[in-house]
Amino acid sequence: MSSRTLAIHLSARRLCVAVAQTTIGSLEVLSLEDAEASQAGEVLERLSADSWDRVLATCPADLAMFRFLEFPFHDRRRLDQAVAPALEEHVPMSLDEAATAYDFTGPDRGSPVLAAMAARDRLSEHAASLEALGVGPQRTLWAPCVTLEPYRKVANDGDRYAIVDVSVDGAVVAVIDGERLIDLRLVGPCNDDLLVRNVVWSLKAMAPPGPRLILGGPGAAAVAGPLAETLSGFAIEPLPEHCPLPGLEHSQWRSCAPAVGLLYAAAGELSYPVLDFSPRGSDLLGALGAVAEELRPLGRWAAAAALLALIAAGADYARLSSQHGALEDRATAAFSSAMPTASLGPGKRLKLEMRLRELSGRDDATGSMAADSPLRVLAVMSKAVARNLDVEFSEFDHAPPKVRVAGRAASFESVTRLEEALRDSGHFAAVEVKDVHAAVGGEGVEFDIVLRLDGTGGRA
Repeated sequence: MSSRTLAIHLSARRLCVAVAQTTIGSLEVLSLEDAEASQAGEVLERLSADSWDRVLATCPADLAMFRFLEFPFHDRRRLDQAVAPALEEHVPMSLDEAATAYDFTGPDRGSPVLAAMAARDRLSEHAASLEALGVGPQRTLWAPCVTLEPYRKVANDGDRYAIVDVSVDGAVVAVIDGERLIDLRLVGPCNDDLLVRNVVWSLKAMAPPGPRLILGGPGAAAVAGPLAETLSGFAIEPLPEHCPLPGLEHSQWRSCAPAVGLLYAAAGELSYPVLDFSPRGSDLLGALGAVAEELRPLGRWAAAAALLALIAAGADYARLSSQHGALEDRATAAFSSAMPTASLGPGKRLKLEMRLRELSGRDDATGSMAADSPLRVLAVMSKAVARNLDVEFSEFDHAPPKVRVAGRAASFESVTRLEEALRDSGHFAAVEVKDVHAAVGGEGVEFDIVLRLDGTGGRA
């Protein structure tokens, strides 16, 4: 019950492709290749002897413009409406001609948002290039995010560090702090000397990284020496030969970071942020279709799980039915005990409620609620507060067993004296100042006090 997954990164200059076999809880890489873009047809024809159950592709880095954005809110419903207009102010694109993708830069929702905008016509051209090769991806993820994933898995370190991936497409430069992406720069394709200068400039302009720098990609060997000579205070280390993914225990994986990152996405292990430019992700039906396509290889497992869930539901229904019968018997016994003369037919709850109202009415007639009437409480307060205390009440909320009073006093000391007077009077079970602050106009203070009645109408 396994499925085959194709991960493909295709740009104007480069093809990076991987094929993996996945089952529930496991992923094994069968093939991994890095070639020129002109060889895409030949490579895919050789790999397509067996059909693929799922295809994941990248959106090349140069198709999108990105920014880090911060918002005072962090729920995705509001961000869905706010990110695109906010990003439009920073990039030379309009919402009418571009698609937007965003995600949090870390697992906590308080993190900033990484947002990118790509022209729809360029996305369509890229999709057409893949379709011409017989590849129809279910997901299209922005390349820089998936390229960083292998480095983050290898680093396995909570300290801040920098990542530099070098290829014919240029360089991806990032700063990672624990699980959060702190900063990101993209360097376009150029000769090695200019590339080294641009990478060094990018690192100096970014958020301060730690001393650790992980270098990888097919062009890493050519720039490793010049980078080490130019960068001071950095410990440059290459990607190790061993890859955490099964089937990639050789050095070739170090030059195929985009494809390896897509395999992590296929396994559901891609770190934040994930920027998805899938063509069908813009509307509800398209999103549902993409989800259905992703879940198709798990259909047989889903059927087995549904059968087990049905059996469990039947067992739970039988158990709950037995408990319901026992509770019904106890309720009947309680009703008969409380109302021995009433019939056991329908309307038992109504009869009990009527009986409760009858008993409550009797208690109200002779109980403490009458003693704690609003007039009685006001009289008690008037007697307790000294005449020379500069206090003015503006609100009185009588809701036994509590009473809330609010008003204005000359100073904080006056509020303290009021609190002490009400407490020392002995007429209230508790006196609590909920709020006291300077008045808006600047004269005096405003206060909010809650009094707890003792049920004796103000007599301790």
